[in-house]
Amino acid sequence: MQFISIYFFGFMIFLMAGYVVVPAKFRRGFLLVCNILFYLSWAKSILDVLPIVAVTLITWFAALALEKTESISRRRIFLIVAIILSIGSLLYFKYSEFLLDTFNSVCFKLFGSSVLGSARSSIAVPLGISFFTFQSLSYVFEIYKRNIKSEHDLITYAAYVTFFPTVMSGPIERPTGLLRQLGDTESLHIKFDDIKAGILFILYGGFIKYVVADRLASITDTVFNSYAAYGTTALVFSAICYTLQIYCDFFAYSTMAVGGG
Repeated sequence: MQFISIYFFGFMIFLMAGYVVVPAKFRRGFLLVCNILFYLSWAKSILDVLPIVAVTLITWFAALALEKTESISRRRIFLIVAIILSIGSLLYFKYSEFLLDTFNSVCFKLFGSSVLGSARSSIAVPLGISFFTFQSLSYVFEIYKRNIKSEHDLITYAAYVTFFPTVMSGPIERPTGLLRQLGDTESLHIKFDDIKAGILFILYGGFIKYVVADRLASITDTVFNSYAAYGTTALVFSAICYTLQIYCDFFAYSTMAVGGG
């Protein structure tokens, strides 16, 4: 579900209408359901939700344990366990193929044969795993440093981790901002000025993405696909365009995420 699409605007209308109709005490639960629906719109199967559920539960329990524990050594243990389980999941899904292929390559050179089978095409990388993992860990770090108190309501915390504008490609949100706002949904009301501002942010981000970044991409793709045919000036110019393209891509998505938020 792209931000600039009829489906996304339909999704936003449904979400805002539901936010008004649903009683205040159920708003966080409603938002969580909408977050999961948005995530599933990109997923291939419902099993793709399991990693984000696992990371959410791991960091939520770790934060509760960190808040209740006074012993420095035990607090460090809880922090290390949360990091290992969360980062371990990230490494498994994103880098297991690279690590296994590297290990097999070394074994082949040393012993003449591979030891382990390849992970190629057997492991599907969960959507947005880097972003929701680091956002969850940033929350755990804040609890560890006692900068904030842990969120005891699992639904509120899950809505924070799975928040639909940021779950796919960031930006990584600090718990002192978004989580605090989600904990006070009863006092938040939809205003016309907020809707207008959100739409303008989304349209502006879409302009940067589809008019600026994609036009720069057409230049860099043309040059990079046959770089031997171009001179130094064209290569340097395309490298500068590629830098601007990457910046504009991130800027555009972040701007649209702000609008959605």
